[in-house]
Amino acid sequence: MFCNANVILFLIYTNFLIKKMEEINKKITILRNEYELTQAEFGDKIGVSRGHVAALESGKYKPSIKLLNKIYREFNITDRILNLSIEDYVEEIKMFNPNHKWSTFPTNKEIELEKELKKQLETIDLLKENNRLLKEKIMHLENEIIKLSKNVNNN
Repeated sequence: MFCNANVILFLIYTNFLIKKMEEINKKITILRNEYELTQAEFGDKIGVSRGHVAALESGKYKPSIKLLNKIYREFNITDRILNLSIEDYVEEIKMFNPNHKWSTFPTNKEIELEKELKKQLETIDLLKENNRLLKEKIMHLENEIIKLSKNVNNN
């Protein structure tokens, strides 16, 4: 019975790994498409041929740890995002791509990010204005101190 339980656990874990690898293949395709690269261009960036990229995307090949690390470095992403669902992965990849062209029909996450960015920019503008006003106040106070010190010296 114990042996059967181990076999079942092994099969469940193997199935989990296969599903994760299938997702990695999809995620490589999503990443390449997000950066608007051909398979050849993507391959050049990570040091493999166009055919190798095609085989990765189709699931014929599984990426090695070394290749995944090249992808992480080249596209400035972390291995953490590979554990995300496909939907969250897509959103995360968009944030890592400085040239991302947001769609005309933004997702809820894109709308939330846009609102947060707008709030942060408004806060920055307020801080700049407060900084300007404080500088003016300091200059005014410095002038007042100079006047007072002249009055004290004259008396």
